[in-house]
Amino acid sequence: MVDYQTFLQIIHPLGLPTISPAAFERFTVYAQMLCEKNKVMNLTAIRDEDEVFVRHFADSLAVYAARKEIPGRLIDVGCGAGFPGLPLKILFDDLRGDGETKLTLLDATRKKIDFLAGVSKALSLKNVTPIAGRAEDLAALPAHRERYDWAVSRAVADLRVLAEISLPFVRVGGQFVPHKSDRSDEEIDAARGGIAKLGGRLVDQYVYTIAPDAPSSRVLTIAKHAATPKEFPRAYARIKARPLS
Repeated sequence: MVDYQTFLQIIHPLGLPTISPAAFERFTVYAQMLCEKNKVMNLTAIRDEDEVFVRHFADSLAVYAARKEIPGRLIDVGCGAGFPGLPLKILFDDLRGDGETKLTLLDATRKKIDFLAGVSKALSLKNVTPIAGRAEDLAALPAHRERYDWAVSRAVADLRVLAEISLPFVRVGGQFVPHKSDRSDEEIDAARGGIAKLGGRLVDQYVYTIAPDAPSSRVLTIAKHAATPKEFPRAYARIKARPLS
């Protein structure tokens, strides 16, 4: 199991502030619960606790390395096993010294959301709302549409698809901050027109490497400068069949 000093070394290349031992303890419990649940449920292909710290926790925290900001309200779209939203919440609570950052964890799979509710309770995290549902449905509701400072996502989907289901959650002046691989230049270029139709604009790309033998990754910052037209997001079948461009 990764110890406290080792984790500080893992996240050091990201230039993050030093996390507290209490925050590290939360990460440790999260890793243990994830690996235990993974024995009976396919939450992640990574089953080694040490790898969870590197490939899930540190990688998730790259969002803060890219932005150096703490949002008041964020949503993780297609959160899966909680990445990057839950590690960011642990970090933000540690940096702020309170639990006031509001996190919504959204995934279509009820079992994943139930697991994340249990993790949040075990870690005594406040202001975490796990929701089982589809992004294109939730984004149409007044309680969620254009209500978030940030939307984040590590979901494995084309950026044109991710942008359409995520940007409607972001308030004007907020940001959509997705992870992408270092080999996604063509995908990003293909998404620029659709992003503009949704009221967004790509303003920054943060390229990073967690481990010396790992490929580079990137975190994009897509600023929301205008309201998303009411016709978006479309039904998911239409989004997949005819991505915005």
